[in-house]
Amino acid sequence: MGTFEAFCADIDAIDLDPRPRFKSVVQARCEIRLQAVPEEIANEIVAPVLSRALARFRAVIEGESSERFSEIIGGVDSELHRAVLREQQHGRLKPASIESQIAERSAELDRKRWGARELDAFRTFGAQIGKIEFWSIEIDGRKISRDEIRRAIPRPVSFPNEREFEASLPSEGEIARAEQDAASESRVLYAPGNGGIHVGPWGSRQA
Repeated sequence: MGTFEAFCADIDAIDLDPRPRFKSVVQARCEIRLQAVPEEIANEIVAPVLSRALARFRAVIEGESSERFSEIIGGVDSELHRAVLREQQHGRLKPASIESQIAERSAELDRKRWGARELDAFRTFGAQIGKIEFWSIEIDGRKISRDEIRRAIPRPVSFPNEREFEASLPSEGEIARAEQDAASESRVLYAPGNGGIHVGPWGSRQA
């Protein structure tokens, strides 16, 4: 019966408590959306959003709602995005210039291998930089692929040859290696037994 005992052990090891993952993902969304917002304003924005998310989460747990956790998290993300935009357009947050945002987040842009010519094309798509990824970037709430960014780069006269121009940009291999390195660092940093933190099934940090 060793096989059945192993089966039972595997069943018992399944984490049925959704709270740690839910908290972790909601926290990550809040940090992303509010990263450039002063703490006092951020607290005012996030308090009612979290209160509504808590009520919806409790309703699901208590069987009063069939809503998916992903829908609640999506609602948190959308509410925060709209609230920050309202503050930027009509409230206490003056949108920073695209140049100052690039300077402020230069380390992250460099880690994700965004080149100088690609950065020059950002202003074509809007004024507010959001989430930065290896193959895409969020500008004014829209996810834009790196290919689309590159198509918007003006071709300078110093690079009349298309191949020479492409050679001046970060290569796909360089970007892929940087992405792999970042993933490896994440697995090591959040591995089980390393402070009790690991990457959960939602791709988030989990205690």
